[in-house]
Amino acid sequence: MLVQPGTDDVLARVTLADGTECLVTQSWNGWDNGGEPYTVDFYSRKPGGPWLWQYLDHEARRWGSCRIVPGPAEHSVKVFGDGELRGDLDLNWPYQHEQDPPLRFWNG
Repeated sequence: MLVQPGTDDVLARVTLADGTECLVTQSWNGWDNGGEPYTVDFYSRKPGGPWLWQYLDHEARRWGSCRIVPGPAEHSVKVFGDGELRGDLDLNWPYQHEQDPPLRFWNG
């Protein structure tokens, strides 16, 4: 049996009603990293603002599916990976890092 990693990818992307863009990325960490095959990151950008990063997972297995849905609170989203809730994120959380998604994910 041949075991190979999947590619780095944008797993989900959505634009909220207020124009905020959100995306979830998955990056392959390599074979020799101590059992942490993928890193999954969340990025958001309000209209005219910078991209902001929030942590999702650094010990992830490959997610086969992902979706981002608006949360019950204004400026919140829920991230589901493989049908399970993986993140309940506040888009106004003050400790987000200003960081662009890696160029390999960039399309605007």
